Amino acid sequence: MMESQFDLWQRIHRDLFGLHSADDVRMVGLWDGSLSGYTFEELRDASFAIAADPTERARFRANHLAMIHEFVHARRADTAARERARQDREYASAACANCHGVGVVRVPNADFIVDGAFTREFFVEVACACGVGAARFNAIKCALSVTMNSLSALSATPRLIPLAASPARPVDRARWKRQIWRPLPASSA
Repeated sequence: MMESQFDLWQRIHRDLFGLHSADDVRMVGLWDGSLSGYTFEELRDASFAIAADPTERARFRANHLAMIHEFVHARRADTAARERARQDREYASAACANCHGVGVVRVPNADFIVDGAFTREFFVEVACACGVGAARFNAIKCALSVTMNSLSALSATPRLIPLAASPARPVDRARWKRQIWRPLPASSA
């Protein structure tokens, strides 16, 4: 804020509260260093808010500096929250075309594809390649490594590979579910 703007705000603030004595002018002038990061509009609005404040605290000039800081910080926090909400709305409206912002995509289960054709119509859900899907996959991977109670490199990032399906060996669902929650042995990594 330029010097002339700060002087103008000082005059506005002193006129609002009748701070015309030499001590009052000197006190408000000393606030320059503390209020240097604020704009003229923020200071003006803070002064008007203090003038409109019916509480006992606003009556005393010694409280004005703290109240100005509180008002400007609250206004900036509110502005930042509105900006974050606007960005979230924009992100949601520009959601991924594959998962529509959910992060999960339904795809045919590879266990039931034989010679390029479906033997049954079963689908599985996999993490999408978008940012939301990557975040969900990382959260799941982190949860799996925490539940395994192991810090080895192999189990810290488990591999979730189902058994290969073939017409000669039908899929044993119970065995497949047991294997999918365990990391592969070190020899097959």
